[in-house]
Amino acid sequence: MPMVPVSIATTIDAGRRGVTPAPAITPLLFMAIPIVTIAVFATLVGIALWNRRRSAVHKRLMLLATGSILTPAIARIPVIEDGGLPVFVGLTTLAVLLCIGVDTWRNRRLHPAVGWGGAFVIVSEPFRIWLAGTAAWAPLGTCLMS
Repeated sequence: MPMVPVSIATTIDAGRRGVTPAPAITPLLFMAIPIVTIAVFATLVGIALWNRRRSAVHKRLMLLATGSILTPAIARIPVIEDGGLPVFVGLTTLAVLLCIGVDTWRNRRLHPAVGWGGAFVIVSEPFRIWLAGTAAWAPLGTCLMS
């Protein structure tokens, strides 16, 4: 799973270089969002790999892990890129809700892995933004960038 360390290294490097999606957002604030995104992805993939012999759980968690990293891809769609963070997060949440809805409709019940995994992804979206504004993030983010 080289994606996790490479993503963290890329995020830290982008923070050092001052990359932000908008001039009003500092690199330090922005860095919290991809760091939490990577943590959510790694958590879901790790639990899915732990459950690889339980294919129903494994497949659903891998799908949700993929959905959890949609925000950066959505942000790069030319028609949508001017929408800002609320649009990007909203479309990611909509994609996860669509996965939950389709899975529930197909199986006539909510699978527990889809329920808690989907809730984890959806709750993590506002958490990323909240974390960026906390006093605890500033020293941690600064330490990562140094």
